[in-house]
Amino acid sequence: MKRLLYSAIVGCFSLTAALGQTALDLSTPKGVAAAMCHYQSTSPGEAMDTAAIRTLFWPTAIFTIQMPSEEGDFVEQAALDDFLASLADPYYTAGFEERPLHTEVFVYQGIAHVWQSTDMKDSEGEQQNGLTSYQMVQKEGRWWIVSLMWTLNLDTLPEGFGKP
Repeated sequence: MKRLLYSAIVGCFSLTAALGQTALDLSTPKGVAAAMCHYQSTSPGEAMDTAAIRTLFWPTAIFTIQMPSEEGDFVEQAALDDFLASLADPYYTAGFEERPLHTEVFVYQGIAHVWQSTDMKDSEGEQQNGLTSYQMVQKEGRWWIVSLMWTLNLDTLPEGFGKP
């Protein structure tokens, strides 16, 4: 029964992806990571398309943010629905741009690990670099994000992950 439920949910997500995202490549891990940056970028007054973002993720995906601070590293996790709800924050609807700088992909037997550095700029002009680790699985002819971890880095990125 559980397998049938997952198949139905995945089928609905696949149909949504096929109808609404023809310009984005979900057949490669790098394409899925690039799509995430694309959907997270908004113009002032524009809400993030969380329905489109949802199509990139396996239904039980988990999100983890690790933020260094003076008091020690801060770690927080969220499920898919909680993560998508956080994207409705006015911070993002004021305008937000995220673009990939460098992407490394490692694939083995339907599992992919993607490292991606990004350049982010908010509506107030504050610019930061980030590093995201995606874990993906290949199912139904495309790649799905099952886990995403990210951190912001205000100073430097790992060697080779900086600006192209």
